[in-house]
Amino acid sequence: MSVEEKIAELHANGFCVLKKHFAKPLVESCGEAFWPILLNHLKEHGQEPNRGPNRYFLPMPFEPPCFAPEFFFDATVLNIVQAAMDNRIVADQWGCDVPVKGSQHQGIHADYQRPLFREVPDLLLPPYMLVISFGLIYIDFMNGPI
Repeated sequence: MSVEEKIAELHANGFCVLKKHFAKPLVESCGEAFWPILLNHLKEHGQEPNRGPNRYFLPMPFEPPCFAPEFFFDATVLNIVQAAMDNRIVADQWGCDVPVKGSQHQGIHADYQRPLFREVPDLLLPPYMLVISFGLIYIDFMNGPI
């Protein structure tokens, strides 16, 4: 996989997939640490999906193992992002969008639906958003991940 191939994939599809890019233990430890957070959220807010039917967005903790510098400072990921968007990129969220059993595909949408700054309410928002996903987790409420 070359950066150029991934940029071409990004332009062709609107996304690119970096299969097996991160070490499996790194991703697994993040998932294991996130699992109780998700279960607690579903217990408290399971009837309040915030991304459509049976879809939930949750902020991720900025502590290891959910937060790992490898996710944010990976040379390949940064090269792809910078080639697609230039060097003025900013990460402003660390979150997880989780579809559970019975969810529906989420169409194109803007996450920012209100002004970022009260002082500049008509500030134009960028027409794109970079989203880094570490695989979808399909969950059956009674049986766990599918």
